[in-house]
Amino acid sequence: MPLLLAAYFFRRRQPAAFTFCLFFFFENWLYTATYMADARAMVLPLVTTGDPDFVEHDRTTIFSNLGLLRYDTAIGGVVRGLGWVGMRAVWFGSASEAHRCGGLLWATPGTWPSLGADKNYLSIGCNV
Repeated sequence: MPLLLAAYFFRRRQPAAFTFCLFFFFENWLYTATYMADARAMVLPLVTTGDPDFVEHDRTTIFSNLGLLRYDTAIGGVVRGLGWVGMRAVWFGSASEAHRCGGLLWATPGTWPSLGADKNYLSIGCNV
């Protein structure tokens, strides 16, 4: 969902909202990585509607079917690393854009001229 929202806000030219959603897209990878790395051990609690003794863990099933179960912790580590890299890239990207614009421009209406001057919205950005 955060990636779809990021795409929406990118298309609407709302960089603050785009950056926020993209950051949380990568932040979700940290939680996903934790569950991926638990595929063999299966020590994390599982939320289910049925009898927990007869439930299959989806991450275990997926990795088993792909023949990757023995690499669960390595895959989880890679996904976690990519999540951190993505979050840092978003943060550094927005910081460098703010620096390029001469500072962070909070709540500045009309920074995207192609949307028209009559639009009443708030965003960050610059016209450099």
